[in-house]
Amino acid sequence: MHHCVGGYAHSIKDGHNLIFSIKDEDGRSTLQLSIVKDENGNIVRYSIAQHKGIYNAALPENHELVAQELVDYLMGYDDEPDYELLDEDLGWEEAIA
Repeated sequence: MHHCVGGYAHSIKDGHNLIFSIKDEDGRSTLQLSIVKDENGNIVRYSIAQHKGIYNAALPENHELVAQELVDYLMGYDDEPDYELLDEDLGWEEAIA
């Protein structure tokens, strides 16, 4: 994907970020989520820090939606992702790798 994901290894290990690869028939993208914690180390929220297509190109269609569905799911807003909003060919398990 030609992104510097390796530079985030310590931040991921320390629990400050998550990195996901989203892929479908339209292309791939790399999603970085920031993890915000309170003073006790409890997760307060997840937020999209970066979301880039290959070579920093525009995101493939549906990838912004998949990213937001993931954030909503992690935040507990949804018991499960809203599959109807996702393209029929883009299954949740296939979209998030």
